[in-house]
Amino acid sequence: MGDQESEIRETIITTAVTDWLQDSNPFSDIVFKDGLLRDVTAELGDDISENDVEYVWKLMTEEGYFRHRGKSRRITTTEIDEAEELGVETPMDSTVQEEILQELKESERENVNNPEVTRSDLLEALEYDPETIDYNLFYCKSKGWADVQSFIERSPWRWAEITKFGRKRV
Repeated sequence: MGDQESEIRETIITTAVTDWLQDSNPFSDIVFKDGLLRDVTAELGDDISENDVEYVWKLMTEEGYFRHRGKSRRITTTEIDEAEELGVETPMDSTVQEEILQELKESERENVNNPEVTRSDLLEALEYDPETIDYNLFYCKSKGWADVQSFIERSPWRWAEITKFGRKRV
């Protein structure tokens, strides 16, 4: 019985998320996630469980619902800043991950004459994991790696690993 109820709740949430995306900018509203959860789970009334919340986030990230109106799009640095101000950990969809990986590969090709900074060194220093790539990395990448200092300031625990790269464009 519990499994059937869970499936019904997931169906309701999936439908609500899909409908909501037709009229909304997904990331901007996700930043205000309480509002999103109220909209998405309205049909569930006041009976919102932690599992419901987790399922909404699963839909919005793993299932690629960041693709607005069927098109993938970059999240702007302004949106990232807004999220950070609110203390929101913002996941990234696989499309953006792939774009970043592609850009890193291109950067590596452009810098073959600069062996002291390699793509693998950089990814290692950032403790890169394709399953957990975060918006701090994207924020830095969106700046063209021109200002690694701002990335360090946002993630002080990475100072030791990143200092050796300085403000070099890689």
